[in-house]
Amino acid sequence: MFDFIRNNRRFLQFVMLVMILPSFVFFGIQGYNRMGDGENLASIGQQAISQVEFDNSMRGQLERYKQMMGANYDAKLFDTLEAREGVLNDLITQKVVSAQAQQAYLSGSDERLRDIIKTLPGVLIDGKFELDAYKRFAASQGFASIDGFEAKLRADIGVQAMTSALQGSTAVPAVLVDKLAIAQERTYTVQESLFKPEMYIDKVKFETGDLEKFYSAKLKQFELPERAKIEYVVFDTATVAKVLNVTETDLRAYYESNQARLGAPEERQASHILIKTDSKQTGKDAAAAKEKADALSVQLKKDPNQFSKLAKENSQDSGSAIQGGDLGFFKRDAMVKPFSDAAFTMKEGEVSAPVKSDFGWHVIRLTGIKAATVKSFDSVRNELELELKNQLASKKFAEQSEQFSNLVYEQGDGYKAVADKFKLEVKTLDGMTKAAMLQSARAGGANASPFNEKLANALFSEEGVKAKKNTEAIETGKGTLVSARIVDYLPSKTLPLSEVKASVEAQLKQDLSKKMAQSEGEFKLKALQTKSTDFLENLAVAKEVSKAKPDNLSSAALSAIVKASGAFPSWAGAPLANGQYAIYKVLGVGPTPTLDEAKRINIQAALKRAYSEQEAQSIVDVLRDRHNVKILKSITSLDAVKNVQ
Repeated sequence: MFDFIRNNRRFLQFVMLVMILPSFVFFGIQGYNRMGDGENLASIGQQAISQVEFDNSMRGQLERYKQMMGANYDAKLFDTLEAREGVLNDLITQKVVSAQAQQAYLSGSDERLRDIIKTLPGVLIDGKFELDAYKRFAASQGFASIDGFEAKLRADIGVQAMTSALQGSTAVPAVLVDKLAIAQERTYTVQESLFKPEMYIDKVKFETGDLEKFYSAKLKQFELPERAKIEYVVFDTATVAKVLNVTETDLRAYYESNQARLGAPEERQASHILIKTDSKQTGKDAAAAKEKADALSVQLKKDPNQFSKLAKENSQDSGSAIQGGDLGFFKRDAMVKPFSDAAFTMKEGEVSAPVKSDFGWHVIRLTGIKAATVKSFDSVRNELELELKNQLASKKFAEQSEQFSNLVYEQGDGYKAVADKFKLEVKTLDGMTKAAMLQSARAGGANASPFNEKLANALFSEEGVKAKKNTEAIETGKGTLVSARIVDYLPSKTLPLSEVKASVEAQLKQDLSKKMAQSEGEFKLKALQTKSTDFLENLAVAKEVSKAKPDNLSSAALSAIVKASGAFPSWAGAPLANGQYAIYKVLGVGPTPTLDEAKRINIQAALKRAYSEQEAQSIVDVLRDRHNVKILKSITSLDAVKNVQ
């Protein structure tokens, strides 16, 4: 995987940039900028990238990889200098592009801003905008006010505009597209002959010295890792919760104190006619707006049934006018205060006098009332019991965690005392290796374990192995402390050749048979190409292949076939990944293919992406210089990896 990353580093950086930038619209560049605590790793003009910001970004990327790779995820793959530098460079790119967008005064329009807000998680309930949900979301992203959140969204939209413009600015020559399209579709008629290692396995000969030399070169393969019998205890909130009793009185009191969130507040439905005003209106214009609102109010109080018709004809709220002014049901804090104060004091069916807000004059008709409701105690009893138990368990765990930590240290030769005091089970694992412990630590879901890397390192440290004492109580997850100790220990050892001779012989035979297959194939190919022979056994039935339809041929094989001489039949050969060697008799080339427009468009798009990547990287390099990017500290460790198990 990392070979691909190394060979396509710039392209992947651009892809990651395109993937990451949309997240700005949901979480705001502020989310990246506000994490400024800790030692700085890089500076971008007056901005900085802190260790905390880097760790959070790294952790987020690791979580994405974990979701994509599932059971194949291994955090150690990402504990490399190249991976760490890639994340830091992504952060730098985000900041320089953001700074440039701000300098270019790129920001989002009101319409685009509204479209983005509608996509935010939880702000639409039953298809209708909920102001209180929107406020909560903005607060969850670290913004004290909606104005600040929306200002950041506008800036983020500007960053997207910059990126989109960059992606759409690349032109690809049509002649190059045509050549590549033809190369992809051109067919070659070939026959294949395979030289397989198993054809030579019985011909393999070697001396004792060869066996010993091969064994010495592969010693790591024949090493048994250190193994230990361990015992451990887990102290967590679940353990604490098991021994907690919640009384009926406790539950009733908890219910009474949480009624506000256990029900639904009062909601009201209203229609309105908006006559807009703004701060620039004075004199006659302001008076005219008020007079129009007064006249509509008087008319509608006489005949409220005209409200829908007059709203469609007169309301300047385009969103609700088409609905006859209907705003649906809303909570008190969902509307501006003057509007809510009026609506929540009116009687159903009543038409208000004009109400002034920052938007203008509102003539309101109250059309419905939903009284506040509270769920019954019995309907939420089980839910509340679980909540209360968890809260009490978390509190008690916090109170007792120090006692647990002290006891596993003070009674360091075993866990009887701590198990008796906290009603814990002492668990045992035999034949445990450090690698197995780390692997189980990284397993998720049903296979999740209470271990982590810190615990494994402490347990298999020199002191842990020698003293066989309890490790300190180590936090391996939220609300989870674990201590472990080695009971019996077997150090790592390399198995002697006498014990693994059969395995070594089998591996050596396989290795030599692969070399023989390749050597024989290369020799035969040379003879065919120099015409010292024209005979080849085991040629398969002829078939047509192309780059677009390789028919299971490797890229190396296709490349060799394409490069074969034009005087047909000609010969080509290539080693295969499974140790085989393939020779191809190229019988001829098909006619120039007719270009398929859909495939031509796909090739053009792929080329455009590749060119865009090159241009994007060039522009980012210029922006890095322009915004005075400096690397302040080398990233030599990846603590974030340890937290994504």
